[in-house]
Amino acid sequence: MIMNKIILFLFVFAFGLNAYAQVATVRVKGQGIARNDALNDARRNAISAGIGTRVQSETQMQDMVAVRDAVLTQTNGIVTNERIVSELQKDGIYEVELEATVNKDTFEANVRTLSQMVGGIRFLTIVNPELAANGELPDLYRFAVDRVNEYLLQKKYRVLESKRYFQILKATKSILDKDQSDLTYEQKMGMLADAQMLFEIDKINVDFRPGTGAIPGQTKVFFDVKVFDNCTGELLGTTPLESGFVMLSNNDAAQREAVKGAIEKGMVRALYLFNESMGSWINEGAPYRVRIYNSASPALTSRDMRPFKNKLTSNTDFGGTFEPNLNNGYFLYNISYKKRSDQMADLLMDFADETEALKPLKMDVSFQFGRFICFTPSAQKDAVKPLQDLDKVQDAIEKQQSTNDSAPLDIEKILQKTKAVKPAQLDKPDFIGTSKPTQPVKKATVKKSNPKKK
Repeated sequence: MIMNKIILFLFVFAFGLNAYAQVATVRVKGQGIARNDALNDARRNAISAGIGTRVQSETQMQDMVAVRDAVLTQTNGIVTNERIVSELQKDGIYEVELEATVNKDTFEANVRTLSQMVGGIRFLTIVNPELAANGELPDLYRFAVDRVNEYLLQKKYRVLESKRYFQILKATKSILDKDQSDLTYEQKMGMLADAQMLFEIDKINVDFRPGTGAIPGQTKVFFDVKVFDNCTGELLGTTPLESGFVMLSNNDAAQREAVKGAIEKGMVRALYLFNESMGSWINEGAPYRVRIYNSASPALTSRDMRPFKNKLTSNTDFGGTFEPNLNNGYFLYNISYKKRSDQMADLLMDFADETEALKPLKMDVSFQFGRFICFTPSAQKDAVKPLQDLDKVQDAIEKQQSTNDSAPLDIEKILQKTKAVKPAQLDKPDFIGTSKPTQPVKKATVKKSNPKKK
């Protein structure tokens, strides 16, 4: 009798824990090129099946689709008690059937954690600038940009419309080529477009095999898509896209159909690079790039900055990543933090006010683009903006577009109104005297910007 009561108690206790924890046991399938890919795909499908419609109302909020997809890449702690029911390999594709328990509470906690760090996500699709002569793109590349944006919109992601990108590209190509700031081309385009994430289409290669008689030729395309975090300038990865063979008598139509097929088939992998990167913020914090311009007199030293660094790395929201660098005229901190970008800027100012060497300088935000934040002494706030002239061009573009959205951008008119100049640069600090802003010497040649890996 006593034993029966104990068993009944344990059953009720276990049932109560499951009810309280909001778990669900599901059986799903997953596919992939490799066995591990198929298993991870099954885990993500298990989460989707397990949470059901519980958070569907939240996904209507801005950027919640991106947040939800990012959380799906982090299956640890959400998917438990796994059991592989069956697995097979056919035609180079692995398929796994998985039975697992999904913890809904853990999933929703991760969604809340990540959504508190996301200040806004918009995607920009561009083409390798070397393929845009005078700011104009060949028709096939314009078609590819349209198809990538169409794919993202179908996934309910926010994007900068293609027409807007084509206008900005044509209006600012010459400025971006001559700009001497140390930002990448991708970062500059992202800032002008107010897009935090970027897909860059590289050269489209066409494999054409002639037909015979009434049989049309076969067309196949392959190209790379690079994924960038515009705020930090980091290349998150590169995904090769490849179509199957298309048989159409019209070559141009065949190439467009092949590009469309390659995007439909492979963009899921490029998008996963973004989702996986953002999903890692849950445990590691969002990546920030912080510049602290070293324009004090006498110049700040690493010893002066040590208390500031210690405050950053001892805070409970510190994510664990801290990479300090001393560049031309500024300290650069690559750091991860579990805070939204506006909260991070406030925290940095508070820590600066509490640091003996920085307090007299009244450090303030001189430039911010999401998680890219620049600090300078208040007295020199306007001298060290990394994109001083492009800020003015951006403002002029916005004003012109607000009056007539369909009108082409008149770059000459914009430049006349803004009188845009190259941004001031800082001399290298000698750690004895001051670092004064100087205007760069005009050069006759045009400097090309190449993507940099960070």
